[in-house]
Amino acid sequence: AMEDHALWRRSAKRQTKLSGVRAREKTEGGVKITSVEILDEEGERALGKPRGTYVTLECMPAHEPAAFAAQSALLSRHIRALLPVGAHVLVAGLGNEAVTPDAVGPEALRNLIVTRHLKRTMPEVFAPFSTVSAIAPGVLGTTGMESAELLAAAVRQIQPDAVIAVDAVASCEPAVSYT
Repeated sequence: AMEDHALWRRSAKRQTKLSGVRAREKTEGGVKITSVEILDEEGERALGKPRGTYVTLECMPAHEPAAFAAQSALLSRHIRALLPVGAHVLVAGLGNEAVTPDAVGPEALRNLIVTRHLKRTMPEVFAPFSTVSAIAPGVLGTTGMESAELLAAAVRQIQPDAVIAVDAVASCEPAVSYT
């Protein structure tokens, strides 16, 4: 959504507001945070995305443990703000785990505590935990199915309140070259 909004502004050759869309940028702890809210049908048509809030955090690689911890805490806070209290969340680790630059999604699931099954079998023990499910649908080249198809099937089956997709960034205009 952030990229679509920026492309619209560039093609319009002006900084005018886009009807049905609210976009904000700020920097916090060296991290650029862009929030794009698609407010109505007009905004949906303009950006080709469903109504909702899209937040992008742009971070430089954090080689220092303290910087990584600060970026992680910032990301966690922004995700938590988007979720309803007590939400059942499905985390989708998108990408090809056999290709290092594309393995961010599947790798993230290795550090996730999934609790849906535990809350069902031992609700009293896991009551303080959020309900979390996870899926790593793989990629078309190895499964013969689009990740979106598999994810949609999982959503229909378990009916989460929210989906968090973790994926490597692909953009039409990389701003930073890492060395």
